[in-house]
Amino acid sequence: LDTAGRTANTNHDSEHLSHQLTTFCLSALGCLDEKPLYPLRFVSRWYDKTELLNWLDGLNWHNPWNSGNKVMFAAINLICNYETFGDFKAREALEVWFAWMDRNQKSRNGFWGKGRLSDYFYGMGGYYHQYVIYNYIQRPVNHEHRTVDVILRLQQHDGLFSPGNGGGSCDDIDGID
Repeated sequence: LDTAGRTANTNHDSEHLSHQLTTFCLSALGCLDEKPLYPLRFVSRWYDKTELLNWLDGLNWHNPWNSGNKVMFAAINLICNYETFGDFKAREALEVWFAWMDRNQKSRNGFWGKGRLSDYFYGMGGYYHQYVIYNYIQRPVNHEHRTVDVILRLQQHDGLFSPGNGGGSCDDIDGID
């Protein structure tokens, strides 16, 4: 998808939007019980282990929610190439992805990220994006009991998870899931 020139802000650049729209399209195809006709060629950049590790390391993990989106999109696209087209290089890249995630998950709360934001609501949002992938692949996520404890402490007096009144769609789905 061409999203050149259509950036919402610096966190949602053209690549972010292209990957997001691709995953939305893959979801829509799945709802229609259809599959893409062609492999996703852009994921081949991550077949090189060094390239993938550099990309993961280079994300702004001080904003774990946004980086969590980016790594979720990458994993979904790799899964698509593997499951739909039998692309074993995509499967190998996904294993590198999981190894990086396991190494970089914080043991004190199970979240990913750097800095204070990664310990609270933004950390929960970032966690959710990785959790979706672990859950789909049926791979246990590390530190899940600590993570549940932290997320329950983030729950607000109204039972929702957004720090503002009335909840928030992303905050709430992330915390509830």
